[in-house]
Amino acid sequence: MDSIRLSMNAWGGTGPVKPLHGEVTNAAGWALQRELEAAPRLLAPQVADLRDWRHRDVGWGVVIADGAVVPPALQRLIDNRHGSVFRYMRNSPHEFTHLRNLEAQRDIAMVGAPKGMAPEALPQYLLIYGSPKDVPWQIQYVLNANRCVGRLDIADDALARYVEALISGWPSDNASRPDHSLVWAVVDPNDAEDITHLMRHAIADALFREIKSDNQLAAGSKFLDGADSPVTTEQFAETLASHRPGLVVMTSHGKTGPIDNLTEMKRDLGLPVDHAGAALDAEQVLGRWKPSGAIWYSHACCSAGVDGSGFFAKLFAAGSPAEQTLGAISGLGASIAPLPTALLSAEPPIRAFVGHVEPTFNWTLEERFTGQFLTTGIIDGLYKRLYVEKGELPAPVSYAFRDWYSQTSGLRAQYVQAQARFNRGADTDDVLLTTQLAARDIESTVLLGDPTVAIPPL
Repeated sequence: MDSIRLSMNAWGGTGPVKPLHGEVTNAAGWALQRELEAAPRLLAPQVADLRDWRHRDVGWGVVIADGAVVPPALQRLIDNRHGSVFRYMRNSPHEFTHLRNLEAQRDIAMVGAPKGMAPEALPQYLLIYGSPKDVPWQIQYVLNANRCVGRLDIADDALARYVEALISGWPSDNASRPDHSLVWAVVDPNDAEDITHLMRHAIADALFREIKSDNQLAAGSKFLDGADSPVTTEQFAETLASHRPGLVVMTSHGKTGPIDNLTEMKRDLGLPVDHAGAALDAEQVLGRWKPSGAIWYSHACCSAGVDGSGFFAKLFAAGSPAEQTLGAISGLGASIAPLPTALLSAEPPIRAFVGHVEPTFNWTLEERFTGQFLTTGIIDGLYKRLYVEKGELPAPVSYAFRDWYSQTSGLRAQYVQAQARFNRGADTDDVLLTTQLAARDIESTVLLGDPTVAIPPL
């Protein structure tokens, strides 16, 4: 056998650093006299299930404006869950990068901080308390990218009812049924190019097909399909009351007018409208139906509210109807739409409302060049992740939308590449616009309610 020469990565500490070589004189003899030691049995690292918000390495906490008083009902929830309280620091240089943990006396990064309940960590589940004037929507947008976030802006008896339901459970009398779902797609019968047709195909119909194929959910599923026959808001309200769905999904235009009457505009902001333009009356709905634990998703303009930032200023031609509408919406200032507020304040309340801040666009739903639908994150969130079998850990609705939110990082990367190519003279206008709009559309999909709520296991 030829001699064996080995090298070692060792240095004696004096003189020049040189490779340390040696000839092996008795390879087999040395190797055979030494049995390989058995590898010790080690416990696998325990990785917390992110659905388990009670786990210390996952955690739950509250975000509230610096200086704001924590209401007694909310304090009861914090005490019950042993949650952490973080303060939003308006006008701080770190306003959109850090939250302050007063108890730990330290500022915590919104992006990159470890998950959990340790003093240096940021919980995975965060409940923002307060209006978007107190804690801006932009804080929710930032946190949506890497945490599971919800928001409450209700007070007094409404807050006490909601907290009681979170702690003790939703009442069983006339409660929503987890195995019942109601999908409503409003379609403009007079305009085949209207976005309502795209929303119907890419969201409502795609989701209903998934639910209808499920043996446990098919019998309890209903689709009020505007493509078959127009459905009025009155018919929708009647179906809610008789069917008692645990999941409500609707696609429609959201009311954003009249733009010359800001009082009426604010009163009806984001309400879904039927094919004839009649807005859903929240008072009428709650007069017939007890939302008791339902989860509601509304894909409509301003269904969750408006942020008043003027983000879309100069997107459309000056004086055009689109430009005037966006300007009027922005003029309302940061606020939450009335429908989710009414549903969360009901007796008993819904679990959560998922909607959009300001408008949504067709390029977020359908790939411009191929026609491919881009709504998998919504469909999977509302079906594959949200529904679980008995015995499984429930999937909080905020967790169910993780894949939807995760797209923003890829869109931002595409935007940076398109920007670099544009600066070199390439024609990337459409990519710049598409990625900017889509990222904004996705991040401004917000959850109103506590982020830990989930449909009970089937």
